[in-house]
Amino acid sequence: MQQTPSPIHVRIAHADPLLQLGLKSALGHFSELDISEPDYGEADPLAHWPCPLGDARVLIADHTSGIDHALRLRELLVPRGGKRPAVLVLTSCASEVGIRAALESGVTGYLLTGCSADELATAVRSVARGGRHLATGVGERLAESMINDLPTEREVEVLRLMAMGLGNKAIALELCISVGTVKTHVKALMQKLGAATRTEAAATADRRGLLDREGHSSAIEVVRFAHVRHTRAQPRAVMASPV
Repeated sequence: MQQTPSPIHVRIAHADPLLQLGLKSALGHFSELDISEPDYGEADPLAHWPCPLGDARVLIADHTSGIDHALRLRELLVPRGGKRPAVLVLTSCASEVGIRAALESGVTGYLLTGCSADELATAVRSVARGGRHLATGVGERLAESMINDLPTEREVEVLRLMAMGLGNKAIALELCISVGTVKTHVKALMQKLGAATRTEAAATADRRGLLDREGHSSAIEVVRFAHVRHTRAQPRAVMASPV
């Protein structure tokens, strides 16, 4: 006699109440998925870990909350016989930096709003099994991110001021650095962004999500996180302090 597989417990913790209800409705049509009732009085689903998540295998959240949950889940102790839920993000953020921020934090599923119910259910099944699921187009953006060097934190600061129309002297005054140092950062930015002019650099940075205009997780944070991970992966060496 064939054994019926146990249902996949899915916990919905999206910041948008309408999307949260829509997610519950869309996933409710799949019999193998056990959807938790949205609880609007529960601001933080990890506040009393492992409850109220219980045996949830997948946690669906918005971009900002999803990153926060994924990072915190890394630090939380798992009860004996238990398992951390996979984090699946449903968001409108399709920028390279936004995607990279989520995946670097530990998010294993990344979907864009407007996806079908079938793709949503497929993503839930995939991350529940320990796999990954990226929306169509997200993989290409991620590949572009891995090919292109990320700016440093200081370069991102220079980039934002440059995109606001500030010249080298004004940027130097704003950041309390020399004009020569600003020129060095601008030159590095042009190379990393593949741009010939400041206008082109600003447009490319905006497309890649380096200017934080969408209101999602900070570009500075993902740049810092990416550089820390890269540094940890390198052999130890004596390095000069950056200017």
